[in-house]
Amino acid sequence: MLLIRPFAEEYDKKRWWIGPVLLFCYVLLLYPVMDLLWLAAEWSDGLYHFLAVDSNQDLLFDLYDVALCLAAIWLLRRPLAQAWAGLRAYPKGRLVVTLLLLPVIDEAMTWGEWLITDWLEGTMGVVSGNQSAIEALAVTGTHTWLFILVTAVAGPILEELIFRYGIFRPLERRSRFVAYVVTAGLFALMHVWAYAVFDGDWRQMLDGLVYLVGGVVLTAVYDVTGNITFPILLHIWCNSLATYYMLLPA
Repeated sequence: MLLIRPFAEEYDKKRWWIGPVLLFCYVLLLYPVMDLLWLAAEWSDGLYHFLAVDSNQDLLFDLYDVALCLAAIWLLRRPLAQAWAGLRAYPKGRLVVTLLLLPVIDEAMTWGEWLITDWLEGTMGVVSGNQSAIEALAVTGTHTWLFILVTAVAGPILEELIFRYGIFRPLERRSRFVAYVVTAGLFALMHVWAYAVFDGDWRQMLDGLVYLVGGVVLTAVYDVTGNITFPILLHIWCNSLATYYMLLPA
C-alpha cells in the first residue's frame, strides 16, 4: 500500500478527555457564551450596541474558534510534534505520492458530496443551512481575513484534532467499526444540529449525509496513514478551495 502507518504518533491514554472536552466547547459551549454576553449587554449600552451588529457577532464567533484552535494545538502539542517528526521520517517517494493523492481524494469526496447535495435540493427541497450561512459570511466582506483564517485553516485543524485524534483514536483501540460510525456521525451532526434545532427545520438533519461523506473519508485517511498531519492537510485543501470559490467576485 502507498498509504501506510509506519510512523503513527503515540496515543496518551491519560489525556483521553481532551477530545470530548474540545468537542463540548466547540459544539455546545459557544451558544451559552453568547447568551452570557447578551445578558451582560443588558447592563452596558456599549456592549449591547456592539452585539446588535451582525458582523460583530460573527467576529466573536470567529475569534472563539481561533482561540479554541490554539488551545487544542497547545493541549495536543506532543502528538502534533510526533506527527510532524513522523512526516519528516517518511520515505521521500512515499511522502510525495501520499501528498499528491490528497487532491485526488478531495476531488472524489467533493463529487460524492455534490451528488448528495443535488439529490437533497432537487428531490427533498433541503438547502444546507451550514453552507448557506458560510456563503452569507463570505459575501458580506466584513472581517474577510478572519473568515479565511477560520474557514480554511483554524476550523480544519481544530476539527481534525477533535474528531480524528480526540474521538477516533481512543475508540479504534476497542472497535474500528464503532470508531468510524461515532467519529463520522458526530462530525456530520456537528455541522447540522444547530440549524435543525434553532431554525426548527428538522429536514436539516438530512444534510448531515453530505458531511457524513467527508467524515468517513477524513477518518479513513487518518486510519490508513496513522498520521494526523494528512487529514489536516486534506481538510485545509478542501476548505481552502471552497473558500476561494466563495470569495470570487460574481
